[in-house]
Amino acid sequence: MILTPLIVIISSNFHRIALNESDFWVGIPSIFVILCTTFVGDFIGYWRHRLEHSRLLWPSHSIHHSDTHMTWLTLQRFHPINRLSTYIIDSTFLILLGFPSYAILANGLIRHYYGYYIHADLPWTYGKWSYIFVSPVMHRWHHAQESSAHNTNYATIFSIFDRAFGTYRVPRICDVPLGVSYMVDRNFLEQILYPFRISSYRKSNKSAKTD
Repeated sequence: MILTPLIVIISSNFHRIALNESDFWVGIPSIFVILCTTFVGDFIGYWRHRLEHSRLLWPSHSIHHSDTHMTWLTLQRFHPINRLSTYIIDSTFLILLGFPSYAILANGLIRHYYGYYIHADLPWTYGKWSYIFVSPVMHRWHHAQESSAHNTNYATIFSIFDRAFGTYRVPRICDVPLGVSYMVDRNFLEQILYPFRISSYRKSNKSAKTD
């Protein structure tokens, strides 16, 4: 929660650091530029999210998955390391690709607030629209404890990325336990310190969730 205002402030000053900003977008309607940036941003976010489920970043990302009663407030349950790595990875690639600073800022806001929505406790699957967009049910399966749900549903907005790369899975309305079993009973301080323990990096998210 503390990092969110800081990220917005830094983002508003992108024009000072986006030296790689391309002239390609000059003259193109802003709404189209924002849509393109958000689409590419979600593609980057998809792969960054998969990296967060690897042995390297899972210890900090597991804090987000520790919530057993997921609601829109679950989006605030992020370790500061995870929040910072997300911002650095996503923004750096968009800057290097030359997207305008205003579009990068809009991408961050759109994907952030859509994140609140897909974490809400809503039984919505979108029907045919699920072929394009991530629904609350789709993302709820991403937080499921059962092993068949591991390494699935990584995108934030566009489900087409999960479908294209074989990680899409929505068998039904999600009615299984959520969270990470070995993180449930840890208090605030234990969760904050967890990514700083060497032992936390000895197992992947798949094995850790089943312990």
